[in-house]
Amino acid sequence: MVASGRMLVTNLDNSTTEEELREMFSVHGRVKQVEIGRVRGLGFVEMFKKSEAKKAVLALHGTEFKNNILKVQEARPFRDSRRRRNRRR
Repeated sequence: MVASGRMLVTNLDNSTTEEELREMFSVHGRVKQVEIGRVRGLGFVEMFKKSEAKKAVLALHGTEFKNNILKVQEARPFRDSRRRRNRRR
């Protein structure tokens, strides 16, 4: 399910802070890094261990936080947008 320790968290309330995300995920293991994305409602959490990330996904996906139902999944690796654009031609 989780090939890396990095997770995408969507449907966050706009007032959610990085510290709140860190606190929520730290219950499931050691948090390596937390980022709130430039796009509102989106965040990334990275755990030190893949097994802890998997545990966090299973525990937190579909749970309510600040009146929103969270979506937590493995973050896909970044792909170069130029490469994708060239494939479509």
